[in-house]
Amino acid sequence: MARNYDDALRLMEAALTDCPDRLWETGLWPDEAPTGPGPHGGLHGSAPWFLAYHALSCLDYDLAGEFEPWAPPQPFDENTWSFPNRMFTRAELLGYIDYCRGRVRRTLDALTEDTAARPLPGAHRYHGTLFGVLVGSIPLHVIEHASQIRQFLTAAGVKPQQSSSEPRRMDAEWRRVAAYVVCRDDAGRILLTRFTQAGHPDSGKWTMPGGAMEWGEDPFETAERELEEETGLHAEIGRAVGVFSRWYEPHEAVSGNAGHVVGIVYEGTNVRGVLRTEFSRDAANTTDAAAWFTLEEARTLPHVGLVTYCLDLCD
Repeated sequence: MARNYDDALRLMEAALTDCPDRLWETGLWPDEAPTGPGPHGGLHGSAPWFLAYHALSCLDYDLAGEFEPWAPPQPFDENTWSFPNRMFTRAELLGYIDYCRGRVRRTLDALTEDTAARPLPGAHRYHGTLFGVLVGSIPLHVIEHASQIRQFLTAAGVKPQQSSSEPRRMDAEWRRVAAYVVCRDDAGRILLTRFTQAGHPDSGKWTMPGGAMEWGEDPFETAERELEEETGLHAEIGRAVGVFSRWYEPHEAVSGNAGHVVGIVYEGTNVRGVLRTEFSRDAANTTDAAAWFTLEEARTLPHVGLVTYCLDLCD
């Protein structure tokens, strides 16, 4: 779980570091969410600084869980019902990320089976949810907004930059955020799909149903769409069960450039429909088979690292 938080905060840190001043106050969705005073006070909007503040303040608040007073550090106490009273600078938000790292570390160190099993109090927006479930899902919210900022920057022609304080391995030329689904049938078998792409080193290997998020798409929608496209099946997309993260060195990536893949893994229940047996031969299609396997069978198949990660989740 600590790794999930670390990956999420690194993604947000990189997005904020790369965001140029000219885009800092530019709304991602100027029509639907223009930056301005909110109906209950404070500012609301969709600029990179606001999305980052929103993600970090939610992380900070949710780790308190309403079991203790939420006391954000200065200057983030300048808010009205959690909405900021002013724009925050890059340096301030990067400082908040560092604060959140410590907050995460203290919370995870203190987490026990008993504290994880506590239902959230009535004052919390997710009241009744187990605290441990909430703690496990928080990184996904940070990843969602960091990915939105990154997609916005990419569309504006901004390339990821290497920080002088980071090792060479963080010099990413691309980032891919995806959503995947773990589906099990009544016999406990797991649903896999086979990847195909001419010239790709993973072609012919089995993977999980899922794929990359499209611009502006919610990860839940990605999981639903990809499951249907690749397998013909539908499922109820439930809780997030993990975050898969893999760094690609230049020699490992098809493009020849270093990059980072982050995959949000969801649980799929109430699986229904007819399993697809025919697949398009169009070059854009990257799936040529879908099938159910026991966990033991799945481990013996040629498969990508994502499958290993998900099989471990099933144990």
